[in-house]
Amino acid sequence: MSFDRNGTLVARFSDTACGPSDKGWDVPLPPPAAALEVWEQAVIPGGYETQVNLNPGDYRFEFLLTDGEKIGRASASLTVDDFSAAALSLSGIALCKRYHKPARDERGPIHAPQFVPLTFKGVEFTPTGDTRFKKGEQLLPYLEIYGTELRAADAPRLYLEMKVFDEKTGELKIGTGARPVHSPMRPDYPAIPVVWEMEVAKLPPGTYRLEVQVSDSLGNKTAWRAASFSVE
Repeated sequence: MSFDRNGTLVARFSDTACGPSDKGWDVPLPPPAAALEVWEQAVIPGGYETQVNLNPGDYRFEFLLTDGEKIGRASASLTVDDFSAAALSLSGIALCKRYHKPARDERGPIHAPQFVPLTFKGVEFTPTGDTRFKKGEQLLPYLEIYGTELRAADAPRLYLEMKVFDEKTGELKIGTGARPVHSPMRPDYPAIPVVWEMEVAKLPPGTYRLEVQVSDSLGNKTAWRAASFSVE
């Protein structure tokens, strides 16, 4: 459920997150712990995806999950910016662990057609709900750049800067400086997607804050966007 700043319900969605499985259980009970873990990973979903269309504004999301007996509840705040009139603006940061190259017919029978995938150079990225990363695990921030002048024949040059800070000490751990953005703008999409592969292996265990800003050759700059994650 989604509520605006006045507490008015503006969107609601419900679904079955775990459907019946065709993977039967054919080992003696009680099952070995290792076999049970494999079965749980194959049958119990680790995430759920949906999309809600909202007008620009401030919102509060509430999430409810039940197995028929117990109920889990969580909430989160969200601001939807108006990218249609800004000279230069930047989306929020989607932290990703998984990506794949979509099959030719994947948008049809596998995904609902109203879902807009996060794609970069023909590869689809999946935002993660678990922002804890292990040593050697990929951390792929996905973001999009918007602007009224990006489609012009003489569109300004774009530059992207990323910083990673230790949240406890405030120490700068990674700084890219302003790097040119070479991603082309797709004719069927209103933004320029950017993906940066972070080398999490170089960070010691801890909690970090990723900050991103985009500027252009005309002197425009976006506000800094931020996302937190941890390394284990």
